[in-house]
Amino acid sequence: IKGCANWKIVEDVEVLSVAFDFDKYDLKPDHTAVLNELVRLLGEQPDASVTLVGDTSAEGTNVYNKALAKKRTGVIRDALIDRGINGERIFEQEFTQITSLTQHLHKRKRRTI
Repeated sequence: IKGCANWKIVEDVEVLSVAFDFDKYDLKPDHTAVLNELVRLLGEQPDASVTLVGDTSAEGTNVYNKALAKKRTGVIRDALIDRGINGERIFEQEFTQITSLTQHLHKRKRRTI
């Protein structure tokens, strides 16, 4: 990048997904494998960070959905910290949907990456 003294090219980006039940933010037993894989990847790359992206369906208000997305990223963040990942390596971002989705897409939108 021109003018940037300290830059690196990211060759691979791994995207892991945790699907939450509708209107929920609690971790389920099947989330353990994804969390453990993320901890493994971060352990192999001590300079790497992770951005957790909370997403919700279009149902409900934007204010409610933003709060739900924040709770979802927060529970993943806490689980990573409990597994030994430094919180300074974890960033959070929330998205909400304002357009309607089909029922099929609702499950896909209830995830944190």
